[in-house]
Parts: sequence; C-alpha cells; structure tokens
Amino acid sequence: MGCCNEPSAALTQSGQNPALHVNYTKGMVLGVDDFTQEFTYLANRDQWGIRELIGYGTSSGLAVIIEDAGVDGPRVHVKRGTAVAPSGKLICVPDDQCALINQWLAKPENANVVNIEIGVGSPPLSPPVLSGKISLFVTICYKDCKTLPVPIPGDPCRSSDKLMEDSRIADDYILELRTKFLPQIEEEALREFVAWLKQHVTITNPASPLSAGDEEAWIQSLKTAIQPWLDAIKKNPTKSAIELYEKLKDFLSDGSPFIFLSVERGQFNQFLRTVFRFWVVELRPLWMARMCGTLPGSTDDCLLLARLEVPVIWVGGAPTGAWQVDGPAANIIIDENNRPYLVPLRLLQEWQLCISTPEQVLDSSPHIPAPGTASIAIKSTSKDLLLDASHYCIVCSDGPTLTLPKCGIDNEGRVYIIKSINKDSTVNSQPGNLIDDGNSKVVAAKKAITLVSDGIKTWHVIAVA
Repeated sequence: MGCCNEPSAALTQSGQNPALHVNYTKGMVLGVDDFTQEFTYLANRDQWGIRELIGYGTSSGLAVIIEDAGVDGPRVHVKRGTAVAPSGKLICVPDDQCALINQWLAKPENANVVNIEIGVGSPPLSPPVLSGKISLFVTICYKDCKTLPVPIPGDPCRSSDKLMEDSRIADDYILELRTKFLPQIEEEALREFVAWLKQHVTITNPASPLSAGDEEAWIQSLKTAIQPWLDAIKKNPTKSAIELYEKLKDFLSDGSPFIFLSVERGQFNQFLRTVFRFWVVELRPLWMARMCGTLPGSTDDCLLLARLEVPVIWVGGAPTGAWQVDGPAANIIIDENNRPYLVPLRLLQEWQLCISTPEQVLDSSPHIPAPGTASIAIKSTSKDLLLDASHYCIVCSDGPTLTLPKCGIDNEGRVYIIKSINKDSTVNSQPGNLIDDGNSKVVAAKKAITLVSDGIKTWHVIAVA
C-alpha cells in the first residue's frame, strides 16, 4: 500500500564529537547531524570555559535540611538553588524538593543495601530488634529531557507512534539518596594542597638585604611531598591518577610531613606565583573531572550535597517488616563538609580588600612551626570561649568552658593545646562530634591536654601533661 506524502529525512540521533564544528561551505547540504554537531561544539565550549576557569560546585542555595513529616517520619528537604556540574553544565532547582527517608528505606533494593551496611542477613529477623547507623549521601546530577511533542512529516506508512516527535530538550536534574560516597577528586585534591601549604609554610621577617627567592628549592619540596603519587603513577602506567586516587587519597599527608618551607615576607608574591604555577601545570591535570572535550563518565555530572548519618531500626518481623529511621529528625546528623561550592568573585574581591598582611593568606589556621622557630599562637582566658582557626595554645584560669569547632575537612589535622592553671576547665565538642569516645573532657588544674581533629567527627587526645 502506498502513501501520498513526499518522503523526507527522518530524525536520527548519532554521537557527536564536542571538539568539532561544521565547516560551512557553498553548496553544502545541511542535515540534522550537522546542526546537532554545531550545537554540541558550541555548548561544549561554554561548559569547558566554566569548568576550566571557574570549577564546579554549589553556587547558591541547595541547603539540606532534615525535618519531621508527621506519621511519615523524617524527610530530606533540599532548598531551591543552582550549581555547576563537573562537566561545566549549569543545574537549576527552581523549587524546594523533599524525600521521605522511610519510603526510600522501604524499597527492596535499598533495604538489601542497608542489610549489608548493618551486617545482617536478608531479610532481618525480629526479634531480636536490629538497629544501627548508615550513611546516606544526598547528590544532585545534571540531566536533560525531551519535551513539547509536535507533528513531524516523515517516511510513508509510519505507525501512529512515529507521528509526533519532541521538539525541545530541557535542562533538568536528578536529586538522589545514595549509599556510596561520590568521589570528587579534583575538589579533594585542591583542599589537600591548600591544607598542606598552610601547615608547612612559615612567613619570616626578611633578611637585610632581602634574599632572592629560591624557586627551584620550593618546587623540589613540593615534588618531594607528592612523591608517593609520582611513584604510584610510574608503577601503574595503565591506570590514571584518578583510578589510583582511593589508594593514595591523602597524597600530601602520605608524602613528607616534615618538609617545611620558610618564605621571607618580601618573597611572598614570588612564592605564590611559583606554588600556583605548580598546581596548574603539575597537579591539576592529574585530577581534573573532565579535560577538553572528553565525554562524561557515569558519575561525571553529579555533585555531593551532604552526607546523612541515619540511625535505623528494623520494625516488624520477616518478611513483612522494614527498616525505618530510629527516632525523630533531630537524630539524623547532616555533614556538608565535603560539598564543593563556588564563591562569587565579588565576594572574593571584597574579602581580598580586607586582607592587610600576607600572614592572613597562609596563616589563617594553626600550623606546625618551621624548625628553628619558637613562637606559637597563645591566648589566656578566664571566660567561656568558642575555639576557631586563630587559636592554638589556650591557657585557662578560673575554670572556663571551651567549645571545639565542628570537625571538617577545613580543620583536619588542626591542633589545640589547652592548659588549666588554678581550676578545672571543660572542653566540649559540637553536637555529633566526639572527644575520643565522649562529648567532653575535663582538664584538671595544673594539667594540659593536646587535641587533634581527624576532619570527620572526632577530636583525639594525643597528649596529657
């Protein structure tokens, strides 16, 4: 049977190379693939510019809140906001989004994962009552979707399902709860690099006359610090630095912890140029989420928003029971320390105008003094005090209460020395944090303790005197 319609080219979808664009020439007949290729090229250039020159992360909003939803139990509430995916694509969440945790736990595939995390069989048996804690990761991923179908002329004798085609592709997103941590290697490597600089660089008063900066020595010290990475890459030529990341996650911490760089005040600008050049030329290419026009991987366009520490309990017997959140929303701990974010350049501009001395750039947190130096930050107090990055050694009189900052990647390895003079002092941790295996520690009169942060949730007592 024949049709009266003139045949026309059908829409086809084919893979496009983001590094190519159409070479328009006179007499060239353009098809769907040509227009798709040109769009792919132009879109990739925009994304490339964003991820290469700015980075990726939350740019505004997307706050994660846990709240009670009545009989449905606790729910995750993500505020509206925007972000940049590791590919450089822009993500917009125009309205607040919510997810009931108990509903998520009730899905069989999720319940099986919880069984593994808790370390029980499948399904759990009751009694005895089974309970424990699991980590859930709130992630957001870029996704697009086709929309707005319109009639499309096509080949003769088409079936009815081929009479309409979507005419637009809309930017979209997926918010998910996951049980596995989403590696964000470039973000974590950058934080490690800056933390290493803060802990291993000391600014000194200039000699007279000012000596020339030794760029070769600075570079050699940095290369020595990352030597485990360089050795691992050399021994595993078939694996990328990203594949080796989990094995050598704390690459600078596993390097040479006793390397110290002493920089004279007048050499500071020269030192920063050298260090930043080293990051851009030597280190960043190892851990970039995407380079040039490479295609994304399975998790390439996803961002971590928060880690949730969720207490769960098995309710009911097998096989009709289910995992549920154990208690109210207040029992769930939110950790956003590993969330990547982008600070607007305007904010950085204003912050830079407030910096008056070089020490405020590198010495914003306590660090190990270089060999031969004897000065440390010291503060005496008789009043309650919330400790921050400006504190190091605190001498207490009259028994004040000191509160430690919340553990996080920004204070991993931070050290506090606390001494009591005439009365016992108390040191408290933040909610959800520990001091060894408790929430507080008493420093007896005429005694002192030294604490160090693990960057996760515990301040460890490493010395008592």
